[in-house]
Amino acid sequence: MAAVGTLVFALCVLVAFCAVVVWVCRRVRRGGGGAAVGVLGATHEMLSADRRRASETILRRNAGKQEEEDASSDPPDTG
Repeated sequence: MAAVGTLVFALCVLVAFCAVVVWVCRRVRRGGGGAAVGVLGATHEMLSADRRRASETILRRNAGKQEEEDASSDPPDTG
């Protein structure tokens, strides 16, 4: 009987650990966009003209996706 109790306890600890990892990963993903924009802004002067255009294109595309997500009442597409 003690083995079953230990197994149940270990399973509960494993589920709690997985839930915490998933929660932390989701929080980190949400805040990652701001850091990327900051890095691109800080390094903008060091980039060549082609790389500047590419970074501006990426920023515009990401801003467009964000506007679409804000305008939509549907949850964002993760795939």
